[in-house]
Amino acid sequence: MWYRAQTRMTSVMRWVVTTLPIFGLVCSLSVSNTAFYQSIVKPHVAQLARRQVGDISADEEPAWDGNYWCIPQTGRRCFNGPSDCAPYVQCTETFYCVCHDWGCSDATGVCRPVHNKFAQPDIRIAPASWPNYFLTMPADGETKPSVIKGYPKDENAEAHWSFLMLPDNATVLITTKMNRYQTDPIHTAFGAYLDMPSPPWNGSLLAPIQARPKNVLEAAWRIVQKPQSRVALMHVWSERYLSFDEETGQLSSCVAKNCDTKSIEFNFWPNIEGNLEWPIAPKWVPQERVKSAEPVFDKSDKTFDERDANTTKQTQGNYSSHENYKKNVTEQ
Repeated sequence: MWYRAQTRMTSVMRWVVTTLPIFGLVCSLSVSNTAFYQSIVKPHVAQLARRQVGDISADEEPAWDGNYWCIPQTGRRCFNGPSDCAPYVQCTETFYCVCHDWGCSDATGVCRPVHNKFAQPDIRIAPASWPNYFLTMPADGETKPSVIKGYPKDENAEAHWSFLMLPDNATVLITTKMNRYQTDPIHTAFGAYLDMPSPPWNGSLLAPIQARPKNVLEAAWRIVQKPQSRVALMHVWSERYLSFDEETGQLSSCVAKNCDTKSIEFNFWPNIEGNLEWPIAPKWVPQERVKSAEPVFDKSDKTFDERDANTTKQTQGNYSSHENYKKNVTEQ
């Protein structure tokens, strides 16, 4: 009786000693797997799911803070990873190409260790078709730019335009002198620049706006040289030109093929032609996809020995001709 009880107790103890470590291991693996899943697997699966279905609404773009000296947000996405961004540009967890701490972006998405700077001097802008009217934009962060009659006085800072040079020295952001000196981040005009409405740009005519861009691409412009020391302003993202409608007396925009030549030409006062500090493109043409090169050598059915024999024969003939030429020159 006592032996049976001892044997049973021994069996129970052996089961407990054998089972408890296994149970503990299973529990620890469950906890560690849960932590691993929560920290690594789950976010990655969620990103893959958003990438597959194209759901980017939940991932807000890291917005620019309005400080003019640097804009790290390139305005480009990287759903396939950093390879979608320019070299030395990081891809965020929400698939946005953003400069590292050392870099500022230009309109092409390239990050450089160079700060933006305002070109000098400030400019008064007049439509070429209405030379007595000048562009103005109130410092309220909302009102669309318009034109006023008469040459703006020095104290009229809303009609004096400042051009912020981006690190590529080829594109600019445009704002007024009044907006430029708004240093209070909570002011409605802080960081407000000349911009175009968000896409789609289906309309033949779209009026420009003022807004604080989220990234450098939204409000970047290119200055294009025109005849008679005039210039045109092309919005980089939409490739639309700033234009002036004589019929309505209002500012608008148009694509190059639909633009009236004179409507997109403006006069800058003072004239910046010849000023090397200003980025003026002689004629900007959108980059086209490079066609694949044609084969340099024609296809041939000849064997290598045949082609080698022909080459050797031609070389020997050229050498013989050269020797004959030297002989004739010597005899003369």
